[in-house]
Amino acid sequence: MPASAINNYFQPALKKIFIIFQSLKQHTHFKKNSCYMEAHHRRPLRWLAVFVLPLLLTACKSKPKLVDVDPSFSKYIEAYTSGVISKKNTIRIQLAVDATVTHTLNETIQGKLFDFSPSVEGKAYWVDARTIEFKPDKDLTPDQLYEASFSLGKILHVPDAFKTFRFNVQVIKPSFAVEDFGLRSNNKTTMTLTGQVTTADVETSAAVEKLLSASLSNTNLTISWQHNEANRIHNFTISNIQRSNAAGTLQLSWTGQPLGLDITGSKEVSVPAIGDFTVLNIRAVQEQEQ
Repeated sequence: MPASAINNYFQPALKKIFIIFQSLKQHTHFKKNSCYMEAHHRRPLRWLAVFVLPLLLTACKSKPKLVDVDPSFSKYIEAYTSGVISKKNTIRIQLAVDATVTHTLNETIQGKLFDFSPSVEGKAYWVDARTIEFKPDKDLTPDQLYEASFSLGKILHVPDAFKTFRFNVQVIKPSFAVEDFGLRSNNKTTMTLTGQVTTADVETSAAVEKLLSASLSNTNLTISWQHNEANRIHNFTISNIQRSNAAGTLQLSWTGQPLGLDITGSKEVSVPAIGDFTVLNIRAVQEQEQ
């Protein structure tokens, strides 16, 4: 919790606590050059600690709440970022009327227009004559509900009831799915397995590559990747899977630990023996009607 918020919240209570403490101090007798204090004088101070600490902890654990947006704001705000968004999203406000203040496109706005709970550091810019965008300095917290406040009264002449526009954004909860597209034969002795990892939100290629592992006969296999971070799609290929005289089992395993997720899973893929004829995979393909 910011220091300014704590001061505003606790200032009246802290004044009372200070008065109580001063009173206790005047009536408490300490022995010279000793940390000893009479037991009956220690009790009031213990009571004071019991009272103050829960008060501080309760206030600092306050959570953002869902905001019931007043539809009357539509007279001044045409659109705004809301709902479930990516952790890499910007926050936009699009005005319904022209701003009453002078502004320069793509330059940082000096005054503070946005405020968030939990706090988000960033900068605001004019994208066009009616659109303001807030760019966070770093990724938003995954699976976090934010309560946002926009100081509409600083850029438009509006009644007091409309000076602050409050709304919510919810950041996507991280997750991912693994799909394999089956084995295909390269020649009589080697095969290739392809598949795809799809993430719920934008994730770095390096993190995605740590999600998946593969092994055959207790030997780790090399996985190559083709990433499309923006579309949240990551294709993988396991090449040179060796066939032997006996059928084998390829173990495909995944863990969400690199994304901070308690998700694990695995799948066994049968690798046919040399000379065996086996249907490797069946997929339904729906063609467009003519």
